[in-house]
Amino acid sequence: MSELHAALGLNLLPHVVLGIKRRNNVTKKYTEGLSKLPGIKFQEITANCTSSYKDFVILINREKFGLSRDELVVCLEKENVMTRTYFYPPIHMQTCYPELRANDKAFPNTAYIAKNIVCLPMFSELADEQVEEVVKAITNIHEHAEEIKLALHR
Repeated sequence: MSELHAALGLNLLPHVVLGIKRRNNVTKKYTEGLSKLPGIKFQEITANCTSSYKDFVILINREKFGLSRDELVVCLEKENVMTRTYFYPPIHMQTCYPELRANDKAFPNTAYIAKNIVCLPMFSELADEQVEEVVKAITNIHEHAEEIKLALHR
């Protein structure tokens, strides 16, 4: 790293700390808004740790939520909520690592998580109102899960 890059990095450090605080506040709002819905789990951060929350990931239990992760993603897309489905395929299923190839039975927890997580919008400038809109959209989707499932699978 050059001296110029080091100076820039040092100058930006206070902004990084503010961004992490903001993303932690966004996480709190998401968690408060979505925790009452069945079938949604959150990443657990132990009390003595701090997360930068580069991403905010929820784990969807199809039976309890009423829709699969993929069905939820389709619905959120129609509500103009951009999501990502990271970690799929998991490393043990990627063709670039043939020596690690294994079926999902070898890593059932990894397979389950990879097929059921979705990243919600997360960035430091995300407004509280935008978080509320995402929470409202997911709540509404859950409340109409049966109707949505029928419409999606016609």
